[in-house]
Amino acid sequence: MEILSLKAFVLRRIRYGESSLITSLFSEERGKLSVIAKGARPAKSKCGMAAVLEPLNLIEAEVYFK
Repeated sequence: MEILSLKAFVLRRIRYGESSLITSLFSEERGKLSVIAKGARPAKSKCGMAAVLEPLNLIEAEVYFK
């Protein structure tokens, strides 16, 4: 399993299940990536990673590749 830390722009996000998001990112190192952000959308709480994963935000992410 490869772990990569990168800076990326959020292009798009789609709800996946009860608490996850499928997110499209664009990074200089890897280009366009589609990733799953598990637990980013907590079911009962208003806080979480969903606000950080708004489109056009620049984020620093750790991505695990299988």
